[in-house]
Amino acid sequence: MNYFFPDHLYDIAGIFLMITVMTIIFLILIGNYFSKNLTDPIQDLTEATKEVEKGNFNIGLDIKTKDELEVLSKAFNSTTKALGEIDKERKQIDQAKTQFISITSHELRSPMTPMKAQLQMLMKGYFGKLSKKQKDSIQMVIRNTD
Repeated sequence: MNYFFPDHLYDIAGIFLMITVMTIIFLILIGNYFSKNLTDPIQDLTEATKEVEKGNFNIGLDIKTKDELEVLSKAFNSTTKALGEIDKERKQIDQAKTQFISITSHELRSPMTPMKAQLQMLMKGYFGKLSKKQKDSIQMVIRNTD
């Protein structure tokens, strides 16, 4: 027997304490659930953004939260798809540019080689003696063909 409080008050205090502890545990679990549902999609978006930064445009998100994060993930997916197509086109243009430069360079060198050979033969006197003025002029043309 207690001299300060009747026994039934201890029972009520115990029940109140148990209800309070259960409520706190319940609120912690609910908070954790909502927090995880919010942070996981954000972490997925962050990781996907890092992949895009590295040049990987084949990344896709499948966030099903029925809120703004799902809308954002769909916008992200369409953006990465467009970026992937642009990157593919850029690579094709670079390849075409490289091929064009290679072909153009070859085509320009092809007629220059026989001309240069003829000029060198002139300089060495295969077709007769040249004056200093003629040699200087031919030397300038040979330098330009190089």
